[in-house]
Amino acid sequence: MKEMYAYYDFSLDVSGEDREGFQKTADFMLESEMIEEPLDVDALFIQ
Repeated sequence: MKEMYAYYDFSLDVSGEDREGFQKTADFMLESEMIEEPLDVDALFIQ
């Protein structure tokens, strides 16, 4: 557990890089037909 702890960020802040990663995952899921509708990840966060 101690060794793996360093691999993770437990911050509640969501960076632009995080959002890009979420969007890439959503796009992949759409292309793979895992989801039926496109997802705009930015719409999930309060501005």
